[in-house]
Amino acid sequence: MRSLCGLAVVLTSVAVAADVSMVNLLAPETKVVSGVDVERTRNSPFGQYFIAQMGGRDAALDKFREMAGFDPRKDIFEILVASSEASASLAAGGNAVVIVRGAFDPSKLIQLAGTHGVVKAYNGTQVVEAGGAGAQASWAGFLGNLLVAGSQANVKGAIDRYRGSKKADALLASRIQAASSQHDAWLLTTVSPGAFAGQLSSNPNVKGAMSGDLIQGIESLTAGVKFGANVIVSGQATTRSDKDAAALIDVMRFFASMAQSNGAKSGTFGLLDAMQMTADGRNIKFSLTAPEQEFEKLFAPGMNRAKARARTMLD
Repeated sequence: MRSLCGLAVVLTSVAVAADVSMVNLLAPETKVVSGVDVERTRNSPFGQYFIAQMGGRDAALDKFREMAGFDPRKDIFEILVASSEASASLAAGGNAVVIVRGAFDPSKLIQLAGTHGVVKAYNGTQVVEAGGAGAQASWAGFLGNLLVAGSQANVKGAIDRYRGSKKADALLASRIQAASSQHDAWLLTTVSPGAFAGQLSSNPNVKGAMSGDLIQGIESLTAGVKFGANVIVSGQATTRSDKDAAALIDVMRFFASMAQSNGAKSGTFGLLDAMQMTADGRNIKFSLTAPEQEFEKLFAPGMNRAKARARTMLD
């Protein structure tokens, strides 16, 4: 097993919603947070498609249910993934913390994870350490009905805040509440998306575009998805200046028109053409609505990879 944090991400398959007990575990210096209300998403058409892709009689899932005492398709309710480092890779663990609320059997899961690591105690909490030694290790443990996984420092911090009954940073909590109340799955950053250039793609052209002045000009971003028969993607970006906002919209419209002229009527470019964008001073608001089936096509390759990874980790 590569890391306990990676295991938590694979089992949930999507990065991240806002139960107060989860938000209170986040560090005040958190810069990036993503969330998923798994219950709402699971009951949507896209959620049903996602469950179908996982397989109703999948041998790997049957094996995991028996070993762990819970079914990730129905016993996970909410997920948060957060990092205090803009360059951290959330998908690979990085300096992120993963918090999952669900119906767990902690004793079975600790026993299962303990076969790949060392079970120890920290501040009244049983944790499993794996993937390295000391500060390089990944930790995972249970705080009530919450599974917390990530780097040693992040899990220690979450446990300390839980034991100390700490509340989350007020501004961070307010932003999370706003995003999670509007979306089923969402992401917010207090830094430029350009900080993630190296994490989003290995393609040098994509990295170059993400590192460009226009993207670097975005100071913060909130975006999310609302699932239904039609899927709604919306959000807001705050840029350095009014000029940056106007220029970014112009560039996005240019790419959309180029894609349309080249016959890209579907997929990512087709959705880009359907996006509505408006600027209000430094702020850009954007939204698009598309049939749920279009999103199935976009997510199918990623789901296949996640399923293959989950099987590998259970072998």
